[in-house]
Amino acid sequence: MSCDLGHIALAPFTLTDISQKYVDWLNDPEVMHYTRAGSMKHTLASARAYVKAAAADKTSRLFKILLDGAHVGNIRISNLDEINCRAEIAIIVGEKKKWGRGIAPMAIDLAAQYAFRRLKLHKLVAVVLEPNKASRRAFLKAGFVDEGTLRAHYRMGKGYVDAIFMARFSKASNRA
Repeated sequence: MSCDLGHIALAPFTLTDISQKYVDWLNDPEVMHYTRAGSMKHTLASARAYVKAAAADKTSRLFKILLDGAHVGNIRISNLDEINCRAEIAIIVGEKKKWGRGIAPMAIDLAAQYAFRRLKLHKLVAVVLEPNKASRRAFLKAGFVDEGTLRAHYRMGKGYVDAIFMARFSKASNRA
């Protein structure tokens, strides 16, 4: 998939993709601010353990986001529920110089196409923390819609924030 800023692609994220640059993204408070893993200290060893666990998990798919062949972020499809044909999706763009350029919506759309065509899902769900306006915009641009809000659902700092549940359905889906 191409856009005015270059060619966007997804590829499986493997142990060979782990680098100090990747670990630095995981330890960057600005990159990880709205994630559950943002409060942890990450190392090359912890990153390897995460990728090994993701590879062994039959309900998870982990991809690197490539911009003209360069790794700029990750996207994960997880909690794959084969009975109900749905899964969750999450994204981080670690290259802060690339923020605001439309990479996230395109990567989300590519992952959704994979989920609907290859995994035969009918629904993808994203949980966005209410203060994360950029993430919400990216999911909206990628065809997701708001489904509901859970008030004060996640602890953030000394307070709590709402969780916005968003979804995208397969065009072939029967939402009776």
